[in-house]
Amino acid sequence: MNVLDVNVVVSLFQADHPHHEVASDWFRAAVGRGETFTVPDVVWVGFVRLVTNPRAFPVAATFDQAWAFVQAVVEKPSHRTYVSHPRALAEFAMLGKTARASGNLVTDSYIAGCAAAYGGTVVTFDRDFRKFDGLRVLELSS
Repeated sequence: MNVLDVNVVVSLFQADHPHHEVASDWFRAAVGRGETFTVPDVVWVGFVRLVTNPRAFPVAATFDQAWAFVQAVVEKPSHRTYVSHPRALAEFAMLGKTARASGNLVTDSYIAGCAAAYGGTVVTFDRDFRKFDGLRVLELSS
């Protein structure tokens, strides 16, 4: 199962984002191959926070626009609703400690823990996920 990072979700949403085409091409191909994906709640919250922030995007989305996108994504047949795995917090703690996480890497550690608990692959544009030993990562590039 693919676990999407917030930068991939933002790129899918923002048609003028520099990574939109890469993210969209990957997403269409993955869904076309029947690959399943999930988005942890922390990623959805981060997505809505970012795309509605006028300091992050000159033309910020409204909450309703962002939420409509969330609803459209979760209705995809290959989407799996993220349910916290009993090992997710333990994986988060182990990965966070090993990577000496602080700041933004703490959230990345949690996303990594979510993926690791399910044996999934983090899909991201963020090179920081390389810091988590043994984690399966698909790093998209533009």
